[in-house]
Amino acid sequence: MKINEVIFEDTATDKRALLTEYAGIQLFTKEHCQPYLKEIGGFENAVFRLPLYRGILGLNFDPGTYSKVITVNQNREPTDTPAEMQVLIDDWFQRRFGIRFRQTSLHTTGNLMTATQYTSVVSGPLVVIPMGNFHYAYSEVYKDLYQALQRFNTKPPENGKGMSYTELEQFYKDRITEFMETGDYRFDKDLSRAIQNGNEIMISCKKALVIQWSFLKALVTK
Repeated sequence: MKINEVIFEDTATDKRALLTEYAGIQLFTKEHCQPYLKEIGGFENAVFRLPLYRGILGLNFDPGTYSKVITVNQNREPTDTPAEMQVLIDDWFQRRFGIRFRQTSLHTTGNLMTATQYTSVVSGPLVVIPMGNFHYAYSEVYKDLYQALQRFNTKPPENGKGMSYTELEQFYKDRITEFMETGDYRFDKDLSRAIQNGNEIMISCKKALVIQWSFLKALVTK
């Protein structure tokens, strides 16, 4: 795809400014995001054909800018999943892949609609491009790990009545291990296919460039 013209709704928008911003983003990724561009097959795949999306909550952009560099939280606290469950899940990831993906990664998706559901601003979701070296993991079975976990029975028999703390702890470990093994997780393999399938994809990196999807949408040629 070549960007031949700017398509946008606001006729007051300066086309040249948008194209200048786009050129700057492209140059930045070539300088700082080479591992990802190589993995995904180039810049235009990264932003148009096979973008990684993420919902935007509480992230502000300077006036007139559409992208920014973020530092990935390496001690992410769950908002919905019980903390104890996340520890067990990350223990499994650590044993299997050497990375605590739930705690240290950016949670992204190849599904624009899914990302939009987690978006609180009119500019829409973000497109994510990892900077420097990165790793990723996703499930072939669970489109969304949290939602899948809600459907998985982790309750002990009779709600744990008569079970000791050690027995309960082992029960939960066994159930989470079964849940994770059933997920058929992939590590650093077939990223393009995962994006096309709309999987939840956990990206482990130190920093990432995020770009407003509304800005990129304005650049797409018809």
